[in-house]
Amino acid sequence: MDVATVSGILIEGLLTSAASRGCSREALCRAMGWDIDSLQGEQLAQRFPIEDFGRLWLQVVEQSGDPSIAYKIGEDISVGEMDILGYVMLSSPTLQDALHYLLRAKRILIDDHLMFVPDGDELAILYLLAEPTLPGGRYVHEHACAALIRTCQWLTRTDILPTRIWTTYHAFPAHEDFAETFGVRITTGQRWNACYYRVEDLTLPLVGANENIHALHVEALEKQLEQLLTPVRWSMQVKSKLEDAFLKAETPQLSWVANALGCSERSLQR
Repeated sequence: MDVATVSGILIEGLLTSAASRGCSREALCRAMGWDIDSLQGEQLAQRFPIEDFGRLWLQVVEQSGDPSIAYKIGEDISVGEMDILGYVMLSSPTLQDALHYLLRAKRILIDDHLMFVPDGDELAILYLLAEPTLPGGRYVHEHACAALIRTCQWLTRTDILPTRIWTTYHAFPAHEDFAETFGVRITTGQRWNACYYRVEDLTLPLVGANENIHALHVEALEKQLEQLLTPVRWSMQVKSKLEDAFLKAETPQLSWVANALGCSERSLQR
């Protein structure tokens, strides 16, 4: 069975952020059954099951006693936490280009079933992994929305906001607090978890855009993707994407499958 995973960088980032807000790193690791000394240095390159990430969020919420802590930590997101992906986004020409790389390189940080779906003059950014079946999934989604909002604002140096946020959950712990902080409401009980942005906002130029530096960062990113996307996993994912397309009575194109898998057409052909 193909188990979804997250990067140790995200695990370390959450532990560090939780500790800065009064949680005990030692207690969190103990509750998760982790050796605290193993989460250092090169060990951060290891992958953790996505369920562990969700359960860690539950432990953070319980230990902090703060149901709003997920979005508060999301507010503090930094490019450094995103590894090379963050620097690729920072040096991209526009916000749309930056989000394109977020989609393509999502597996460096998390095996999230992230999709961009055009919807009229809006673009829906769907998080299909943070479902009720995932322990702590609502906190994963709440944190992801807050992190996305702050990242877009940081990249563009504007107060850009989603037009709306949807969640499949009926009871959102920090619903009102989130709306007050970000100025956009979360609509509960929807068909999927998503943030909607105006397409015109996605053409905003980025202040950190640099063609030469961007090319170097993209090259480094491609090398990481090559290491992560093994042939066996590729074959399973290609089959899944093709099945999805046929079920929708669509004719899949090479570019569409490559984009859905987060790889280049050249890598997919190889």
